Amino acid sequence: MVASIIGNRLEWYDFLLYGFFAAVISETCFPASNHFLSLMLSLASFAIGFLVRPLGGIVLGLYADHFGRKRALTLLILAMAGSTVAVGAIPGYATIGIAAPILIVLARVVQGLSVGGEFASATAMLVEYVPPRKKCSTAACRWCRSRSA
Repeated sequence: MVASIIGNRLEWYDFLLYGFFAAVISETCFPASNHFLSLMLSLASFAIGFLVRPLGGIVLGLYADHFGRKRALTLLILAMAGSTVAVGAIPGYATIGIAAPILIVLARVVQGLSVGGEFASATAMLVEYVPPRKKCSTAACRWCRSRSA
């Protein structure tokens, strides 16, 4: 349980780092002729990560169901780490031109898929590992009260 929670927090930390550095990324990786447009493109690529999260939950949840949660979570952590390193290692627009924003967007897609898949798989794993007598054990839970009656 602790490893799942730590992994989930690290995934979100990596995912949100891009948001903190969006202004720097906009200056480096997007055309700088119009700073506002560059920042909007950088923030749009930040949003792409959120848009693909549900797809990551579905696709990578199916992968986890088929191949196992531990294997899926290991793959997801590696994908997130690799895409985070890629965002930091991609040369700027001045160096590689249009490939820079394309690579940034691809890295954000991988990050979004990873966060979506990790959240769904880690949550399912936590529910699966909880002993049946510990599930829904609060007195305030209507479902538990109706089952015990």
